[in-house]
Amino acid sequence: RTWSFHNCENVLKRIDLEDSRSAVRVTRLAEEQDSSFRFVSQPIAVKGGEIYTLRYKIRHNNNLEKADDRSYIKWLTDGMQPIGDPIIIRYGKPLTEWKEKAITLAAPANAAAVVIQFGFDVPNIKKNEYFDLDVVAFDGPRPADAIAKSNVHRLQVEGKDYSGKRFQDSRLILYDKEATENIVTMRDDGFGLVEGLPLS
Repeated sequence: RTWSFHNCENVLKRIDLEDSRSAVRVTRLAEEQDSSFRFVSQPIAVKGGEIYTLRYKIRHNNNLEKADDRSYIKWLTDGMQPIGDPIIIRYGKPLTEWKEKAITLAAPANAAAVVIQFGFDVPNIKKNEYFDLDVVAFDGPRPADAIAKSNVHRLQVEGKDYSGKRFQDSRLILYDKEATENIVTMRDDGFGLVEGLPLS
């Protein structure tokens, strides 16, 4: 529930399920329409060369054997650059009962973090179909300074474009150093300022 949730054109809805304190469901809001969604973790600090296991519970009543490659585990360098190709997470045939799954893998030697993403664009989620996710954990050793290095913020935006289509998106922003120039502030009347001067 704390992960970023991206939902194309707001045709899907994220629901907190009652049968588990941590389970979420993605289901359809509107009639047949293009759908796409993803849950994205914040960067998780890791130690290069160590063994890690992603554990999660899943349940879905749609056939995801041909789902696209938008569910993955991605290793990152200390500068938050991707390392190699992501490890794809596959779903398969419908599962109407909860099933626990686990993926064990070794972090590359130069890995400093990992990002995990669940979701897909193809196939579309149709009316009365759902995708449930629960108990996501990434087990393995953490660097001693992992908490000190973490400075992650979430920016969430919801709105409507000129054609009336609604959108919802969020981004995780990792700050490395405090800004010392081009400081943006807001005047009491709501006018934006850069370095104390009006934005032009």
